[in-house]
Amino acid sequence: SSRRPAGASPGALGASTVGLSRTFRVRTAAGATVDRTVAKREFNLNPVNIVRVINRPGLTPVGYLSFRTFVSTADAQLRSAFATFRAAGARDIIIDLRYNGGGLVSTAELLLNLFAGDRASQVAYSVKYNPAKASAESTVRFANLPETANVQRIAFISTDGTASASELVINALAPYADVAIVGSRTYGKPVGQNAYDISSCDFRLRLVAFRSVNRDGNGDYYTGLPDAAFADAYCSSTEDFLKPIGDDAEVMTNDALYWINNASCRVQGTLGLQKSAQFADAAAPPLIGLTAPLQIYVSGSF
Repeated sequence: SSRRPAGASPGALGASTVGLSRTFRVRTAAGATVDRTVAKREFNLNPVNIVRVINRPGLTPVGYLSFRTFVSTADAQLRSAFATFRAAGARDIIIDLRYNGGGLVSTAELLLNLFAGDRASQVAYSVKYNPAKASAESTVRFANLPETANVQRIAFISTDGTASASELVINALAPYADVAIVGSRTYGKPVGQNAYDISSCDFRLRLVAFRSVNRDGNGDYYTGLPDAAFADAYCSSTEDFLKPIGDDAEVMTNDALYWINNASCRVQGTLGLQKSAQFADAAAPPLIGLTAPLQIYVSGSF
């Protein structure tokens, strides 16, 4: 699981060696304390790990998507998910980005286009450089895809592990759609890197070189979203480690559904509070270093 045990230190987990094992003492959802031994192995990351349609009696269905990282293998999965939402008639969608540290801008653009609808050809976001590189600036516009869903409301589930391309998508859609951020404030990375190869050796530099802004020119969310320019809903919510991600009763998912059903937050978020989402169990210790810098800058890493 990508949900790190409370208080776990990366050093305690050992080297990245196939076969290396560690034993954890865990408390199950039923309340039992048990020991579990796991061994390290290589595996293929599944970036879109949950897709479901939540049916509401007498109301249109809600699409739910848990999205872990913006990598190219997610593209076909995202298109398939939105084809499912479109076929089901889902008008409201929950995008769970609580652990998504970003990745490929091209995949972020694909996700934006799956939300395009009547926004096709309008400005999604712009890339800004310093004055010396102004000629490299560009503007990206929405474009419809065959799987594009006709969405009314979008709830983004976030924590301070939500970063980069995830934030780009939220910020780009905010001026157009009825958007809510549910959880806690995001990481705060409105910038991107360019790669520069050093010809004299086998070395590549990735330097922060540009920033992205939305249609209204907003893009200074260095302390996370929502920021002062974010005019949509911000619903404070706590992560629930006792129920599966995406379960209707899981606290953050349930709070997203509450906003969709009621057009208001169960608990209104407040700017200026700490960003990290807390445990639902107040007696549990806080997470330590939930998102490492590597996860923010190298998609798919843990």
